[in-house]
Amino acid sequence: MTAPGQRTAKAPALQYANLAAVARIVATKHGSAIWQLVCECGQALEADVPAIKRGSARCPDCNPTYGDLEAQRILAVLPATIDEIVERSAMTLQQVRYRLTVMKPELCHTGKWRRPSGSGACRPVIVAGPGEDVPCTLKPRDNAESKRRYRKRIQKAIKRAMEGGKEDVRYVRYIARHKARLTAKQTRIQPQTWLSALMG
Repeated sequence: MTAPGQRTAKAPALQYANLAAVARIVATKHGSAIWQLVCECGQALEADVPAIKRGSARCPDCNPTYGDLEAQRILAVLPATIDEIVERSAMTLQQVRYRLTVMKPELCHTGKWRRPSGSGACRPVIVAGPGEDVPCTLKPRDNAESKRRYRKRIQKAIKRAMEGGKEDVRYVRYIARHKARLTAKQTRIQPQTWLSALMG
């Protein structure tokens, strides 16, 4: 006898994928039955009818959990930094950090360190495979060093543009400013008259 308002629970199927429904255990407060299932590997588990129908009832031994799937998604994009893993695997930063702490040192480790293009802390590069983390021997660049390196890149871009090469789109304003300064300097050396301006 079922309680008033409670649906009769029937087995969703005698065989669902690699799971076999053995016996009905109990009904939940929402009226859904909980069934005892047995996998082909011999693992027993319990699940309600909606979970069995939507396919979320799976054997923990034959089907890895979502955490293991996250680990596989991380291993597929290695070697990479943590920021690159977040971008390539479409996972959150918290998920990546948690999975890396679980995966180390059996599945992955820090193989090397990468210095950032600008100022800031050095970033670890995670590589696949067992091993111990490599300590960081790089020193982070300070703002003064970053500015010096940026100035050198600007000077190279200006020199390349003045020699007839292709202008770097990142430094267009610096190249235009340099050309304007050269024009102003040339004007000061050879001042233009109204006649030379018309003839030029």
